[in-house]
Amino acid sequence: MSDALQITATEVTATFYGCRDRMRQRSMSWLRRNGVSISAMCEPDPIGAANIVQVGGYFDFCCVAEGGSSAFIFLARDDLGQAADIVAWQPGSDRVLAWLDAVAVLGEDDVHQPMLEFDGHLPVWRSPLGWLSHGRRGVVIVNPVKASYRLEGRTLVAEDDAHRALLRGMLQRTPNILVAKYRREAV
Repeated sequence: MSDALQITATEVTATFYGCRDRMRQRSMSWLRRNGVSISAMCEPDPIGAANIVQVGGYFDFCCVAEGGSSAFIFLARDDLGQAADIVAWQPGSDRVLAWLDAVAVLGEDDVHQPMLEFDGHLPVWRSPLGWLSHGRRGVVIVNPVKASYRLEGRTLVAEDDAHRALLRGMLQRTPNILVAKYRREAV
């Protein structure tokens, strides 16, 4: 969306905090049972919940009466750490959608950080659940076309062989993709 360039980091942050609901205990318990630590739920920004409706490849906020469905929402930061977008995730479908299409990946502020626990390579998670259960380390692809350019030059680490094949098909500029198996434990 071209409007993304016209919205400031302050406005994105205000929208995130203004539109999000606090997570219900049931949602928090589900995340904990799936290996997500309390700190990953809260830092650097708390996970929110919102009713959304998909509009094309994006989402917009709505109320339940308008036919929306619930989703977890994240304040997505750019590579400089500035609030750039809001990303919604619906665990039932694993659908990940951007509000403004301003970020290529969730975790964009990690793209150029050395990932020592991953031998310096960048882990790419299938869904935000993997990202959260590993302490928000690495990225989740939100826009495959933009991610192809954003991740260029990085060696990526996929969750398994099937995930590597999915990434190769998804990313136009196929980077070097390794496969590693990680223990799933809260960080």
